Amino acid sequence: MVTSAQLEALDSGQLDVGLMRPHPPRGGFETVLFGREALMLAIPHKDAKQWPTEPTLSCLQGRSFIGYSPYEANYFYQLVQGYLDRDGVKPDTVYYVPQIHTMLALVEAGVGVALTPETSQSFP
Repeated sequence: MVTSAQLEALDSGQLDVGLMRPHPPRGGFETVLFGREALMLAIPHKDAKQWPTEPTLSCLQGRSFIGYSPYEANYFYQLVQGYLDRDGVKPDTVYYVPQIHTMLALVEAGVGVALTPETSQSFP
């Protein structure tokens, strides 16, 4: 479940515990930091040689980019947009998507590149 669905399920008593990204404080819940992970650049395999072995955010300037939905994936949207704004990088965002699996499928199809959590490397 995405964070918002987990919060609703916790509110209604359908869940006792949720595992989610950080979210705004909400009364009645206790949160505990479980771990941290880096963001990684997801690129199509066929384009790998066109990228530096250690890319920086500036490498995204003007490139086709798949971003997170500001509605369904607001945490990641704010996180990534904050990094891009801080460095003055403006990729060509071709899609905004709510799920990391969708994002990775679009990357694999060659639609663009994306910044994804490190754990997404293990997705099938």
